[in-house]
Amino acid sequence: MLHDIPTNVFKTLPKFDATTKKIAYEHYVDVVNLAKIHNIHHEDVMVILLAHSFKGKVLDWYRGLASGSITSWA
Repeated sequence: MLHDIPTNVFKTLPKFDATTKKIAYEHYVDVVNLAKIHNIHHEDVMVILLAHSFKGKVLDWYRGLASGSITSWA
């Protein structure tokens, strides 16, 4: 079962494209903290939020992953 995503979360979702000095783990923490603010706890929503935060080469990398290769938030 997929859970609903609060639409207002996308307005403040940080973006990650690997062109800044921010490392991937820092971005991950930012997404987790945003989810906490919006009281989001479901794995499926967390994975979708993280994927929507990618752009540029990071998004290209993500799109190049094999379908089904990400099976959980962990």
